[in-house]
Amino acid sequence: MMDVESEVSQLTTENAMKNQNDLALIHSQRLFSTKPKQHLNTVFSPASINAALTLAASGPVGSSSAKEILSFLSSSSIEELNAVFSQIASVVFADRSANGGPKISSVNGVWIEQSLPIDDSSFKVLFENFFKASFDRVDFRSKDFSRIFFHVASRASLHKRASMAHNTWFALLTKISPILPRTTKVDAKRKICSHNAEHLCRGQSCRGWQYKSIGMEHARLWS
Repeated sequence: MMDVESEVSQLTTENAMKNQNDLALIHSQRLFSTKPKQHLNTVFSPASINAALTLAASGPVGSSSAKEILSFLSSSSIEELNAVFSQIASVVFADRSANGGPKISSVNGVWIEQSLPIDDSSFKVLFENFFKASFDRVDFRSKDFSRIFFHVASRASLHKRASMAHNTWFALLTKISPILPRTTKVDAKRKICSHNAEHLCRGQSCRGWQYKSIGMEHARLWS
């Protein structure tokens, strides 16, 4: 596994983080300015969006998808994105609950179409060791691929069963359900699916993923 921080200078990383912070402020203002009463109990997490998009950009999706993500996050390279993620993971996700401070727990997952000609070992190291994410190859073209995740109702249609499988994985780890609406189409055109969920708590109330805790989640499917 490469040393991301050694390949991207600290100044470059700081500038990239500033760009992403500015972007987050713009989108948060847009979000909370629309029907503000509906967002009284809403938490907007740029870190969650960053994690899910960085996971997708680091996968074998193709140059066009990676370029779209880089453009949206105002970054110049995948290495720069990974360096920003590394900083976020070490600072934002630091456990300060022992001193009464906050703790943000994060869960990541990546699933890649099994027919793509990629080096599984390198991506396994990247996603599991660097991103601390669940990683697996799945057959998006098979009606039975959902068995790779968890058992779901066999009577549901293919794309509904796929969504339910992802939701089951997240529900078991985070008690957040559902992350993907059952109307979301997960079919043979999909090449990668990346997920991120976060849990925010403070001090002695940090007891893991509780049903009524503040939850933030982001999922993205890429064709």
